[in-house]
Amino acid sequence: MHETITQLIEQYQVRKTYDQKTKFIDWLTSQTEQMGYDLKIEKHNKCRNLIVGDVENADVILSAHYDTQPNFIFPIFMFFSNYPAFILSQFIPLIPFIFLYPIFFSLSVHSDNLIYLLLFTLLLVLYSVQIVAGFANKHTANDNTSGVATLLTTMRTLDPKDRHKVCFVFFDLEELGLVGSGLFKKQHKEVMKQKLLINFDCVANGNELLFVSKKSFINSQNYSDFVASANVMLKPAKFKRALTHIYSSDQIIFKNSVGVVAAKKIPILGYYLDRIHTQRDTIFQYENIIDLSNMMREFVTNL
Repeated sequence: MHETITQLIEQYQVRKTYDQKTKFIDWLTSQTEQMGYDLKIEKHNKCRNLIVGDVENADVILSAHYDTQPNFIFPIFMFFSNYPAFILSQFIPLIPFIFLYPIFFSLSVHSDNLIYLLLFTLLLVLYSVQIVAGFANKHTANDNTSGVATLLTTMRTLDPKDRHKVCFVFFDLEELGLVGSGLFKKQHKEVMKQKLLINFDCVANGNELLFVSKKSFINSQNYSDFVASANVMLKPAKFKRALTHIYSSDQIIFKNSVGVVAAKKIPILGYYLDRIHTQRDTIFQYENIIDLSNMMREFVTNL
């Protein structure tokens, strides 16, 4: 593993608070300078998007969110092969409370005391606060240290003559509802109407590498070259339509975009992510990062 990625994982894996992000930004600035790039910060109050390259003139935007999430405590799964599976996965974090409610309700009925239902409500409120704005998750190897690592590896290995073709964007506040990417889209409204954006989120823990593309990109002249570029990868590449595969990350708000994710698969429910937003997010398959950076380099070279 390259020393830059080792340092990222060992020292800058938690990037939730403003101060934690500031330390990461200082480190990232030094890394990009060593590689011969310039990093700019687009500020929107406390939101800071990090831009490496020329948004206006680049042929493609490669992006990943760098902010990290609170600890959800309970295991989480995210399904995205179809709408029913996706909707089901949104309720998985609440499963413990679905089982706990009858117990607390029974205690209240038998004791003729509402204190148990009030206690249940308090626990639910505290848990809701935790998963939105609570204590930082200390392990973020997949979500989304892996995406940051993919951009850094691509930056390092990209041929200098091709650097002008790419703009690298590290989005802030994805975990609060795609805030950073939304502000980026607003600031670069005209440019991003047709500009291709490829977003990497959770790419280090999965047997297959999925590329979920919007219709605009699938119908473009570059799509066939994009698919062909996957031939340099060792892991299986699967190309899916955003209309049927619901992968919710920063790319969904851009018309001409691709969401990249490493996934596992089970019958009926299809592709899924696990371990994210919990202390169990510790798996980092470096070979995925190498595969994706090799593919991006191949694709950019042919643009």
